[in-house]
Amino acid sequence: MKRIYLFYFAMICTGILLTSCGKDDEPDTNAAWKEAVGVYKAGGDLKLTMNGIDQPVGGLKEATIATGTGESAKIRLTNIVPEAATIEIDNVVMVKEGDDKFTFTGETTGDYTTVTVKGSLTGVKEKAKTLDLNVTRKVISPLTGVWKLAPASNALTSVGMVYINAKTADQASDAIFNSVVPGVIGGMLAQKVTDVTVTLGEDGLFDVNWTETGASTPTGMPDFVKQLVSIQYFVSDNKLYLALDKSVLPLLSAIPLPEGININALIGALAEDKGGFIALPVSWKNRSNILESLRDTSVGGDVNSAIFYVGKEMLKAILPMLMPSIAGGLPPEMLPLIQGLPEIVAGAETFDVGLGFERK
Repeated sequence: MKRIYLFYFAMICTGILLTSCGKDDEPDTNAAWKEAVGVYKAGGDLKLTMNGIDQPVGGLKEATIATGTGESAKIRLTNIVPEAATIEIDNVVMVKEGDDKFTFTGETTGDYTTVTVKGSLTGVKEKAKTLDLNVTRKVISPLTGVWKLAPASNALTSVGMVYINAKTADQASDAIFNSVVPGVIGGMLAQKVTDVTVTLGEDGLFDVNWTETGASTPTGMPDFVKQLVSIQYFVSDNKLYLALDKSVLPLLSAIPLPEGININALIGALAEDKGGFIALPVSWKNRSNILESLRDTSVGGDVNSAIFYVGKEMLKAILPMLMPSIAGGLPPEMLPLIQGLPEIVAGAETFDVGLGFERK
């Protein structure tokens, strides 16, 4: 009987030993993925492109890889996309290729923007890792598309090409601002340009082109300038934000501006800090709704005609810088009213100024 017990005891011990050895021999599936973990910085071990275009290296741009188990990983982008200083992309698929390379892809979707990351990590074996990261932004919003500056309307001048919505303590002045001034400014614009087209592309880029009166071809920023200081956009909180990478701000000093306008002061007055970007917030309204409401008919919901405008607080900040340029092109009879504009705006309940556009 003792021999039988000893036999069973020996078998149990052998099984335990074999099981333990088997567990020790199993590869740690997480170990390989941990080689990819790290913080990668632009200008160092991070090569960054946006929609395939090399991006400026400044602005504290970082990409952090945090791996989970198996092929599941997480990538955090810092100061890389304008809509958020930090954005995390979960469930990134990573594939290990040989001893020295990982490839990965993943995406996340917000209210109007889908951000996709794709790339590779090399130099793992040599402990000299380089992250080659391509970020793609796809923006689908009510404003995505091509917009053309709308012609002024004689019957509804205030919601035509030039839009002013003034509510001050003086009703007589309000009537002039809301009905007369837009027509005057609209006429001045019509003398200078015959066409203005704004593109809010699905690639998240903002572009504007215009045709000067008497010219046969449109004018816009040269392609090399667009690549150097490309303007991105996003939509949030019912506002359109035009965003510029902080790394290119020193280049703006080379842009000729009217006398009295300081680019740094202008940016400080207009822009919001968005991590690696500065962003100009522009409010907007569905112009079609306003027109239909004034005609007392049903109001449609499609955004095919929009007003882009800035409000009182922004005007208070920029009017002192812009007054010489504004006053220089106006009829003499309007100068007294316009010269008192900064004080009028400061005391107004509402003072919105903008332009009306139609979807092209």
